[in-house]
Amino acid sequence: MNRSVLFVSLLAFVLAVVAIGADFNNVKEMRVKVFVSLDQIKPIAHQILEFYEVTPDYFVGAVEEPVYKELVSKGYKIEVLISDVRAEAMKYYAFFHTYEQIRDTWAIIAENHPDICMFDTLGLSANGNLLLAMKISDNPGIMEQEPRICFDHTIHGNENICTEIAHWALIQLVEGYGSNPDITRWVNNREIWLLPMVNPDGLIARRRTNGHGVDCNRNYGYAWSGGSSGPFSESETQVLYHLGRNNPMAMWTQYHSGTRKAMWPWGYTKLATMDSVLHEYEMNRYSQITGYPKCQIARGLYPCNGSSVDFYYGTSGPLGFGIEVCNGQPGPPGDIDTICRANWAAMQEMTERVMWGISGQVTDSLSGTPLVGLVAVDPPDWFTYSDSVGYFHKNLHAGTYDLTVSANGYISKTVTGVVVPADTFVFVNVPLVPDSTEPICALRNITCQISNTNTTSAWWGLGKRDGRRFSLEKGGWASYDMGRRTPIINGPGNDFFVVEDDGDPEGYNVYVSNDWNGPWHNVGFGTGTQGYDLAAAGQSVAQYVRIVDDNAGSGGFDLDAIEAVVIIAPAIVYQSQTVIDSPPGGNADGKLDPGEYADLVVTLKNIGRAGVSGLTAKLRTGDSHVSVTDSTGTFGDMEPDSVRSNNADRFVVAADAGTPREHIAQMMLYLAGTDFEDSIAFTVMVGALRTIDPIPDGPRQPPLYYAYDDVDTGYAQHPEFDWVEISASGTRLNFSQNDEVLVVNLGSGFGPLKYYGQRDTQVSVSADGWIVSGNYAQSNFSNTSLPSTSAPPAVVALNWDDLYPGYGSQGYVYYYHDAPNHRFIIEYDSVCYYDQRSIRDKYELVIYDTTLAAPSGDNVLVCQYLTANGYTSNTLGIQDPTKTIGIQCLYDGGYNRGCAPMTAGRAIKYITVNPTGIVEETAGFLPEKRLGLKAVASPFQNQTLLCYTVPCPGRVELSVYDGTGRRVRILVAGEQRPGAYRIAWDGTDNSGRHIAAGVYWLRLSTGDGSVVNKAVKLR
Repeated sequence: MNRSVLFVSLLAFVLAVVAIGADFNNVKEMRVKVFVSLDQIKPIAHQILEFYEVTPDYFVGAVEEPVYKELVSKGYKIEVLISDVRAEAMKYYAFFHTYEQIRDTWAIIAENHPDICMFDTLGLSANGNLLLAMKISDNPGIMEQEPRICFDHTIHGNENICTEIAHWALIQLVEGYGSNPDITRWVNNREIWLLPMVNPDGLIARRRTNGHGVDCNRNYGYAWSGGSSGPFSESETQVLYHLGRNNPMAMWTQYHSGTRKAMWPWGYTKLATMDSVLHEYEMNRYSQITGYPKCQIARGLYPCNGSSVDFYYGTSGPLGFGIEVCNGQPGPPGDIDTICRANWAAMQEMTERVMWGISGQVTDSLSGTPLVGLVAVDPPDWFTYSDSVGYFHKNLHAGTYDLTVSANGYISKTVTGVVVPADTFVFVNVPLVPDSTEPICALRNITCQISNTNTTSAWWGLGKRDGRRFSLEKGGWASYDMGRRTPIINGPGNDFFVVEDDGDPEGYNVYVSNDWNGPWHNVGFGTGTQGYDLAAAGQSVAQYVRIVDDNAGSGGFDLDAIEAVVIIAPAIVYQSQTVIDSPPGGNADGKLDPGEYADLVVTLKNIGRAGVSGLTAKLRTGDSHVSVTDSTGTFGDMEPDSVRSNNADRFVVAADAGTPREHIAQMMLYLAGTDFEDSIAFTVMVGALRTIDPIPDGPRQPPLYYAYDDVDTGYAQHPEFDWVEISASGTRLNFSQNDEVLVVNLGSGFGPLKYYGQRDTQVSVSADGWIVSGNYAQSNFSNTSLPSTSAPPAVVALNWDDLYPGYGSQGYVYYYHDAPNHRFIIEYDSVCYYDQRSIRDKYELVIYDTTLAAPSGDNVLVCQYLTANGYTSNTLGIQDPTKTIGIQCLYDGGYNRGCAPMTAGRAIKYITVNPTGIVEETAGFLPEKRLGLKAVASPFQNQTLLCYTVPCPGRVELSVYDGTGRRVRILVAGEQRPGAYRIAWDGTDNSGRHIAAGVYWLRLSTGDGSVVNKAVKLR
């Protein structure tokens, strides 16, 4: 094993610290055994979180405590197996990697193995945590003509053993490459995707659901039936939708714990899949290796809707599998290695066999350009897709097959008699002939809502009308993608047709959108086959179509095809915007803030089939806060598939000083070109918050208090972490019980505390991590969001959670008046959490006295956090005496966009001083007197922000060095005044070339000294 990888892996285990707090919504999850017949399960199945075992006489499953009580009240015989799943599992979490350990360890592994590893951030979770993926292949940075196999883990956050399997697999792959012939061959000839934790919020909080309380494995779009506001409502499932679409897989396996089974789809129905022979074969081998019983999901457990396995297989075609690796969550610690070894052995066989079948490439017969197309294979009468390089792969056993390949704008082609040899693959080139007269048809199904008795398939609605229909059933719906390069274009008359063409026409509503997940615009109601005009929905183009049965009649609408009229015309769509707020109108932070005026560059794309020349635009808005001072922009000639901006002729927009933060202004572009007119709507946000911006209180305008944290170094008011230890000199508060509140006098030398205009000479200190200005004795251990009438008035939520000061004769709370330094300090000295008493955190509130008050007279408050072991279920923030105004930095794992994630050394200042982007000297507030340097975003892929402080005037140099000590980039070299600065670095060297992934050292030098920090660049 590579020593660096081994060291990091072992270090991660040795240093494991579990971040635990109270449950997300204080509702217990229980494991129960319910004694019912199979027929009696159906009425209550929707209330069961998960089925682990189903027999003719009982089932074992997970339920929330209120459901358990309801079932007991109705007379169900229930045996409680585990009364609190989360509390039971708490005993074992220290044996498993944390989110931070996996994130950092995998980043280092990728740095050490850049030739075969690409570590990527797919997106952010509900709570802003990274959704990570590792691609392992011999050329990981490019898309090759190789079959792809994906293993994703821990969609239920309390199933930690699954993340361990991913970590084990990664170690075997990187250490075996070059020495193990099989692993070397797989990495060289396949793309292996490992997703270690697709629900990091749940992993951090030790719960099944994500940061919104949604079970992500019921949030996918195929046969969705509830459990959230809609299919793909969660960012976790949205990013996996895009991963699968952009990287068509041949196999996709998801890992769980709770029981022991090797399973295949469907989950929503007991009907067999078209690939049932291959599905059962694969899981039979998995079963033989691991000992897990094999079954179809719906038959071996119980039907479930909206699962990932059904979505992948039902909409994209890869063989999908679901593996339950052990009983219980997070899994037995003593069996981690055994479970990982067994599953790795089975994963290796799957990786070997993923190559079996038919591979090929779809191209334009004239130009050779690769095409994204639908590839139907018979038998088994199922499908897959070619990717952006035209490559496709369908996993098959030895036999003879027919292929039918279709792409919009081309004549479909069938290749018959393709012979697949045993235990290998055959490669088929499929050139398609362009034909502009061919109708544009639905290319992909995205979502559908159907019953578990529906014998039709959503993919039957793809392509041209062929007499094979997908039944939406009564009240059902489905959405389809017409293709990125072939949307429906508004023209004269009907623009597309929804085809039923059977003897029993049914009613339905039709909606269109240019975003796969909505919003949807109604384009009309129809019965049977009918045409529709995009103008009815106010749309000039539409890539997506949604059909909703009207829930009337005897059956439901039966979809044969969606066929768009071919229009040879330009179709201009909005792509993006860039705000250029250079001085004197703005502060050069790349966004439009209240009181600023800025240049606005809009980027457009022509997705139509004809070009337009001499394109210009007029920008208009009816917004009460935003105005347009230069409304004319020039885009020039736009050929099909071209992208243009008005960078050479920019719009100018202005936001008045009273514009609320994150206000969204509706804008309209009126386009005109040769024989062309159109309009495009888009929005501009004013005062968008970033992690490096302060958070205003609200809801109100203008704000009074702002929260600045230590990464807000572009603002004069940002704090620097400067811990003040008072446990030896301060007075200990002796709480008689763990939720008590004690009143403390500030002392005559301190002066009254002015907080939100209210003056007090006392503060009330809660054992549960909050402090109130004034005398307030009511205890409150159940933290809430802020502002809230359920929270204390005039409160500072330093670390509001259910805490236990003094537990085990340690972890006390102290206060101290540090008169020489004009401050009053309240320290929670390594206080433990009530529900997890082995976890402790150390933090303090520093209240500066009236001599250092803000210009409003309100005292300055600084919260400092010396450790960061918890903070997963707490509240950080403030609220006013009326309980209607406040700042919420963090609540139950969910961060405000302006709040940096909690780490050791974090500082948050609450002050009534408006943000300024420069360092200015004000009474009581002096420029930073120390040299400082920090990379705000690290690890990073494309860009990081470097923040630094200069204490004295003089020459400043900021440079980047690689691991060998070679200077690769000079970012700053010149004279600078004292102050706080920030500069973006795009990961390029002095020649403008993108540097390789790895660890880089940042060195800030002045005449008074130097400081060094590091930044990690990912591929």
